[in-house]
Amino acid sequence: MSRKYALGYSTCGFAAGRPMLELVHKLGELGYEGVELELDRDRFHPHYHSPTQLGAVGRACREVGLRMVLGTGGRHVLTARRHYPSAICAEPDARRAWVDFVRDSLNLAAEMQVECVMVHSGYTPEGLREETTWDLLVDSMGTLAEHAAKVGQRIAVEWHPEMFLRTGSQYIALARDVGNKAMGCTFDVGHAHCTEDGPLGEIIETFAAHTIHVQMEDMRDRVHKHLPLGEGELNFREIFGAFDRTEYAGVVALEFNAGDLGGNGDQLAERSIRFLRDVVGSG
Repeated sequence: MSRKYALGYSTCGFAAGRPMLELVHKLGELGYEGVELELDRDRFHPHYHSPTQLGAVGRACREVGLRMVLGTGGRHVLTARRHYPSAICAEPDARRAWVDFVRDSLNLAAEMQVECVMVHSGYTPEGLREETTWDLLVDSMGTLAEHAAKVGQRIAVEWHPEMFLRTGSQYIALARDVGNKAMGCTFDVGHAHCTEDGPLGEIIETFAAHTIHVQMEDMRDRVHKHLPLGEGELNFREIFGAFDRTEYAGVVALEFNAGDLGGNGDQLAERSIRFLRDVVGSG
């Protein structure tokens, strides 16, 4: 069976300060087929970089053959405060700033012709009832899904073990309440290992109709700590077999944080593509 997905890498796996164009060319040299371009105030961001700079990154990706996804989930993508603001901030101005940022990211995605824009809920705010927080999430994601449809894009919502939207069942409820096909999910393999019950292959099949982006890392003991492939307990042959069976056709982006793992990221990226080739081959 010829696979339809692209083996990709998130740029958050490289040390801070390295130019995005350099990272794009490095991934191309290593043989990756896709990239999750993580929006970053220092090297790639619709509020901090010119259309010329942003456009050059898109052209470089196309030249080296990288399918593109935009990631808005960086720890400090808008402020020095980790994952703040977010879709569910209690402060209306802060929440509006996040929605405006993602709307601008969707506009950039449309210009660059990327495949989707990855988002998450953010941390649970203090002092709000759960029902109120849920309503804020539905409102924010509904607004963005409507804009995504308008510009020919999709938003890929990730559930996260440490955030308000933390399980797959919560994502299904969100999809029901938003009711817009421009919204799908980011299926993070490690997150599913932490939050869902049953074999990962079966879980992948359960969410296949919703999955428009995949993030991947290894994990162990259902602890949310991103590990290099092969250093945890995940069965990647089972995982990729499920992607084949469900005919997943998006990007599979390895997600590591250079600040957590040390080094400049090049060695891990090289080691990871070798691991993937051993699992899925080159076709």
